[in-house]
Parts: sequence; C-alpha cells; structure tokens
Amino acid sequence: MEQAQAILAESTYADGFDATIWVNDSQDLVDSAVYIQEQLKELNINITIEQFEMATFMERLGEGQHDMFLLSFTASTGDADYLLSALTLSSNRGFGGNRAFYTNEDVDAALESARSATEDTDRLSEYTNIHNMLREDVPYAPLVHPNMSLAYNTAQLEGVELDAAGYIRLENLSFK
Repeated sequence: MEQAQAILAESTYADGFDATIWVNDSQDLVDSAVYIQEQLKELNINITIEQFEMATFMERLGEGQHDMFLLSFTASTGDADYLLSALTLSSNRGFGGNRAFYTNEDVDAALESARSATEDTDRLSEYTNIHNMLREDVPYAPLVHPNMSLAYNTAQLEGVELDAAGYIRLENLSFK
C-alpha cells in the first residue's frame, strides 16, 4: 500500500479519483470487485461497481464506455496466439476481444511474425518479445492465474490428462 500511495502521490491523481468497474453476473467477479473497491478506498480511489448480465456486459464492453472491468479469459487451445491476439491485436479492439482498446503496432507486427513462424524457437522468441512489450504497456492487469493440479490413483488409472485450460481429459483413460 505504501508503494501505491507513493506512485499515486507522484501522479496527476495525487488526491485520488472516482471510477466505475463493470462486472458480469459471476459471483467470483462481483466478490473480486468488492475487494478491489475496499482496497482502493485507502488510496482515496472511490470505485462504483456496476453489474450486468453477460450479454449486456459484453456488448457494453465492446462499445468501450468503461473505466475498468473484470473478466475471465482462458487460453483454451493452449497456444499463446489464441489469448494474445484476442486481447491485444489492434484490429480486435472492442467487439473482437481487445476490450482494453489497446493499440501497439510493434505488438501487432510481433504477433503476425509469431503466427507465421514455423520453428518453435522462433515462436517462443516472438512471444517472449510480446510479453516484454505488454509488461511495459500493461493493457490488462491479470489478477489470478491458478495453478491446475490433478490427483488420481496411478495404481488404478492411466491416461488421465490435464490440458492447458485446466480441463480433465478422459479420452485416453483406462483402468489397470
């Protein structure tokens, strides 16, 4: 909190500010918004929470009339491009998924380069470059990145898998 107070004191918002945070009807997101609201009070940042049903929430986010929002997103394919292109590609601003309306031509070019790379080492290099640029720009502030785990009796089962999105895959399950 001391570091946040120091940064705020050096900004044009030294006395705090008012903002609105949008959430959908997910109780986890509502609870997170309430927690954020309470924490920011200490910095004289006054947050109003507005909750919408999902279709309205997504439509309004796509229109870009928000101060802040909370939304969950999973890279269900396990590939970096799925997540990064949707959230950061300039041409995806608004309804395309880039609801932060982030624009960076260098990120766009690196995404295209990573997409067309045929060698894993080249893709990794480009995605590392993209992550470094995003760490500088911070178009999003990820709050939670859960570690997925799976427990089962290996003496009785084999072929149980946990995919990149955290889903338990049973296609190859067999009993011993």
